[in-house]
Amino acid sequence: MKRWLSITLCALLMLGLLPLAAAPARMITEASVYASPSSAYVGDQLNWWVQNVFGVGPYSYSWDIYRGYSLYKYDSTYHEGLWDYYWYAPEAGSFRVKAWVFDAGTGNAITRLSSFIPVYLRPSPVVYQVSSNGTSGNSLYVDWNDIYGADGYEVWRGFSRLGAYTLVATTTNSYFYSYGLTPGTQYFFKIRTFNWVGGVRRVSGSFSGAYAGIPIGKPTVYSLYPTGRERVFMSWSYVPGATGYQIFLGTSPYYMNAVRTTAATSMTVTGLTTGRNFYLAVKAYRRIAPNTYYGPQSDYRFVQTLR
Repeated sequence: MKRWLSITLCALLMLGLLPLAAAPARMITEASVYASPSSAYVGDQLNWWVQNVFGVGPYSYSWDIYRGYSLYKYDSTYHEGLWDYYWYAPEAGSFRVKAWVFDAGTGNAITRLSSFIPVYLRPSPVVYQVSSNGTSGNSLYVDWNDIYGADGYEVWRGFSRLGAYTLVATTTNSYFYSYGLTPGTQYFFKIRTFNWVGGVRRVSGSFSGAYAGIPIGKPTVYSLYPTGRERVFMSWSYVPGATGYQIFLGTSPYYMNAVRTTAATSMTVTGLTTGRNFYLAVKAYRRIAPNTYYGPQSDYRFVQTLR
């Protein structure tokens, strides 16, 4: 429509159907189109504007958007006084505009191309950890670094590093609790950003790497008592999906070290100092070579060896 409007007005002037100015009108012959910023990410605002317009005026403008050298968005009308144009990039690519400048004083229009604005995907999030959450062993906690400018994050989950993934959540937080999982089963997570563009959620970043975790429950210590001057007996609850258990020992509840591992749910810990106070706790783990995945540590228990 905007092209035919220019042609029609020029034809009417030539036929004498429109009044001519007393002095010859200077047809629009020049305009400059500028672009900002020099580069952007998906979801960022792009801006183009026209300056240095030479003609009679007033002016109307139309803005066609190109991705590379292909027309991406067509503007069918002229907009009076719209000399600057804002647009939010919905995907990656290199974008520019063809600005149509219509001079109402002469009925003439010209077009000018802007420079390209390259639009990139946002940086990939870096996952800090995938760890067991809670006591039941059916949930995992995932957290990652915050990406500046992102409106939110997509959380994808799968059963193998290179297999299929399913979108399980969108969130504005840089962490996620994944519930309803099977204890002892390995899960993989990938994260990417999104931005809202025109009310539509648009993928705005590439995927993070795939990070694995296994939901493992928290053991409960059933009993702890001395069986000799240098030994104590300890038992705890079975944790579904666990390969084994790691025993922690210390003379303070705040400074305990891993001292034993076992596949059983009880153990006699030997080699202790006679007549001394000790604190013990247990943590379940699952081994899938080459990695070992740990669940939360049990509450500690106190015991004193015999004199």
